[in-house]
Amino acid sequence: MTRSDCVRASLLLALAACGSTVNQTKALSEAVTDYANCMRWGRVEQAALHVPDAQRATFIRVRRAALAGMQVHDFEVRGVDHAAGAGKARVIVAAAWSRPTDPSIRQEVLEQLWRWEEDHWVLFHSQPAERADATPKPEEAF
Repeated sequence: MTRSDCVRASLLLALAACGSTVNQTKALSEAVTDYANCMRWGRVEQAALHVPDAQRATFIRVRRAALAGMQVHDFEVRGVDHAAGAGKARVIVAAAWSRPTDPSIRQEVLEQLWRWEEDHWVLFHSQPAERADATPKPEEAF
């Protein structure tokens, strides 16, 4: 292998790595947006596709129970903190909702923690933003 072949191979590897980071960032944006839209419109089963398999049944049960007595008016992504190639991200979302018995619209800001697993992003923890400094416990994940 000549020196120019080595340089060419190095450049191809570097470009592939950049492409992978770009794809990871794009996939995060798509996953976060899809999750937010699913939660906004009450599509719990589809939203559950973004949580780890082991937590999916619990997620569906808990979210269905929570959404049964409320109307979600908005579920907006407010910010994404993600270092390219880091494999983890912190997402801030704002939810606006009300109950049929009380038309007052309530708002809550949530912090979500996402991680890259194999070839996709997974939401592995969500909590009220004011608890952002608390260490998540496995049973509190959803």
